Amino acid sequence: MFKFYKELTFQDTLDNKKTNWSVDDPYSFRQWYHEDIQDKDSLLITIGDSWTWGDHLGIIDWDKNVDDPIRLKQIYGRLLADKLNADWVNIAKPGCSNYWMLSQLKNIKKYLEQTEYKKVYLTVTFTEDLRELSYHETKHDDEWSSSKSLKDFFVSVEKKLYTEVQQYAESLPNTQLFFTRAFTDTNKENTDFSNLLGMTWCDVIQEKINFDRYHKPTPFIGQMASNPLTALINDNSALKSEFVDMMQRVEYRWNFLGESIYNLKGSTYHPNPAGHELWADYLFTIFS
Repeated sequence: MFKFYKELTFQDTLDNKKTNWSVDDPYSFRQWYHEDIQDKDSLLITIGDSWTWGDHLGIIDWDKNVDDPIRLKQIYGRLLADKLNADWVNIAKPGCSNYWMLSQLKNIKKYLEQTEYKKVYLTVTFTEDLRELSYHETKHDDEWSSSKSLKDFFVSVEKKLYTEVQQYAESLPNTQLFFTRAFTDTNKENTDFSNLLGMTWCDVIQEKINFDRYHKPTPFIGQMASNPLTALINDNSALKSEFVDMMQRVEYRWNFLGESIYNLKGSTYHPNPAGHELWADYLFTIFS
């Protein structure tokens, strides 16, 4: 059925659907995979979470409309593919972890080796760390036991992820790969990876709005990350104090998203069409 991800079926791509969903009703189901293959010389692959997927664009509402066809015209992957005059594959899943993205990235190599593209552009826009613990996709026991602070822990967890991505990137054929983050930050101790972009999606927005409480690093913003972290902290009073300071930065990041004219207003503050265009423009300057 699919030209790039040839082993994938329609059923495989279904991520969420309403009880009374129908294949004839594009508002009633959600897919984590999309491709637009027109046999062009170049291919763009975008990997990410709900920001890359385009959550809440159009009339998407978790309780009413699972998807909206206009999403695929407004997300940055579509805009960037047009700018690059490239075929396009979007691999993105709302609520996923960085390790889901890593597994998708690792699965791409065999398909790239079967193509004849002159150039492949690949972006991975990571989400917050520790979602993988909520999904039981991996463990960070060694990182936790060797860390003296929460900051040390997040630096170690991030370094493990980035190292694996960097090593894998170097094995991909004819591919220009960059990775960064959407709404959280890279720790300054981990900024020396050659394939890591200098700015996050939020950094690009901040350049435009200049919010007065844009504090970094913010390692997470949601419960899928904070819940496993609080379980690890347990009764450690020193770590609890550091956690309180960390949560202040989390609050400021939510304030920033609420003030941004590039983010939708509501419970999740996903990027609006202008936010996707802004990110596409930034990535285009990198690739071009």
